[in-house]
Amino acid sequence: MKKIKLILPILILALFIPFMVNAETCDINKITINSITLEEKSDNVKELEEARVNGKNINLNLSMSEVGDNVKYKITVKNDSNEGYELDKNSFNLNSDYIDYVLESEDDTNIIKANSSKTIYLKVEYKNVVPEDKFESGIFNDNKSLIVNLSTEEMINVPDTLKNPNTGDSILLVSFFILLILGISFIIFRKTKYTKSMILIVGIMIIIPMSVYALCKVEIKFESKVQIKEAFTGSVNRSTSMTISNGQRLQKENFWEMIAGGQTINKYKTKEECMSNPPSVSFECVNKEDFDFGKTISQEVYVKHDIEKNIVKKTYVCFSKDGAEYCVQGGENFNYEQEKQTLIAEFGESNCSVYDGHIYCGFPNSISMKLFSNGEIFTKKSTCGPSCRITSDGVSSCEEGKMFC
Repeated sequence: MKKIKLILPILILALFIPFMVNAETCDINKITINSITLEEKSDNVKELEEARVNGKNINLNLSMSEVGDNVKYKITVKNDSNEGYELDKNSFNLNSDYIDYVLESEDDTNIIKANSSKTIYLKVEYKNVVPEDKFESGIFNDNKSLIVNLSTEEMINVPDTLKNPNTGDSILLVSFFILLILGISFIIFRKTKYTKSMILIVGIMIIIPMSVYALCKVEIKFESKVQIKEAFTGSVNRSTSMTISNGQRLQKENFWEMIAGGQTINKYKTKEECMSNPPSVSFECVNKEDFDFGKTISQEVYVKHDIEKNIVKKTYVCFSKDGAEYCVQGGENFNYEQEKQTLIAEFGESNCSVYDGHIYCGFPNSISMKLFSNGEIFTKKSTCGPSCRITSDGVSSCEEGKMFC
């Protein structure tokens, strides 16, 4: 019992450790996001919607397709208060399994000074490959809510703060609690040998200036939607004037196709654009995803690409005859002797002529093809019809037929 009585004054003294209270003068509306702008992005990244600010919320809607795809935004934060705020980058730690989010400041400090603006940068990067079984119809949606904390912390002297009615109520409650404990303790110990100790404790507490921390905290919230497209692997045919080379990256595009009478009239980026340009006949707008090769020329002679994870690996010129497809590879890294034999087999030896450095094969008044030993290849539908070619360095394209020749 004596030990308890000896410890009790010490416990009472511990009650006077400064308390932390929230200052009611904290005005979070003095922190505002002035703007967000796209600073830079890699080629595959697309903004499905432009980044926008809604109060203290920032909304992102992006499309990516390959590891390494990234985008960087410039964000301006304004502090109209009289206190400096610290940006807690450690609170921004909700990176997904596949997407990384990184915050950087313009001057490498985390402080937004009083009555000033600060530029910070947000970098979003596709970091880790999404497993194939995670894709649904070639799409994986990685949506996250991320929060960044801004806070200021100021030491406040209690006697001065009591003059401020906005924060004084909190301090008065703390003071009342302390005095109540002191009063009860004094009544209990007034007739004991601890009376002098209590008087000493009260005296010390009167001398020691009391202080509290006024903490102001602001949250900036990022609503991030990242649509990851599965890389395409396979073959695709085209008959367009667009030039495409081996090693080039191709990616399917999402678009709206206007269809009338079973025919494609036009293509649009959005459904709204498609619906706002109605033809004079009944039509429908159909959402599709395909490679955007430009204007279609012909399907009688065409180019075929072998694509591996969006990269063109091999290119062929092809034609159709009696329901069958015939193709010959051209461009760099091809085997001339092998492709020459393929050409002879497709046209028949009687329809081919072999020269020094090239071979020519053709059906009378129909399709013809010329293959050179350097990989260049040329095919045409009749004398004035559409044609396609591959250069020796693997660049392919097609051309329309001539109306008069």
